[in-house]
Amino acid sequence: MVAQAGGSIINTSSALGLVGDPDMPAYGATKGGILAMTKAMAQAHGGDNIRVNSICPGDVSTPLVEEYFDKQPDPEQARRQIASEYVLGRIARPEEIANVALFLASDESSFITGTYIVADGGLTSKCF
Repeated sequence: MVAQAGGSIINTSSALGLVGDPDMPAYGATKGGILAMTKAMAQAHGGDNIRVNSICPGDVSTPLVEEYFDKQPDPEQARRQIASEYVLGRIARPEEIANVALFLASDESSFITGTYIVADGGLTSKCF
């Protein structure tokens, strides 16, 4: 990227990098670390015209997440319960997160660096 005079690095963190989950402290800590790394990398490479940002998704309907649901005693109830935690009442489709990455990779985000975009269907906007 330095040789080509610029670029865009997109890290994947998580909504759990912003808030705590008592059942997943190591996961949250690593995702928070990605956010700190994103800021440091942006500072280190801004002069090289390299932008560095992160995406913080909530749950996304991926094979891994679907496998988790399918292993629950009542998979449909588990899906409904998790979806109910989101302001939008559902988890993300993979292409919704991909669209955020496309934006960050494009020139449309040419003045965005050292930060993150939360794509969590409103999950972290809630207190209760």
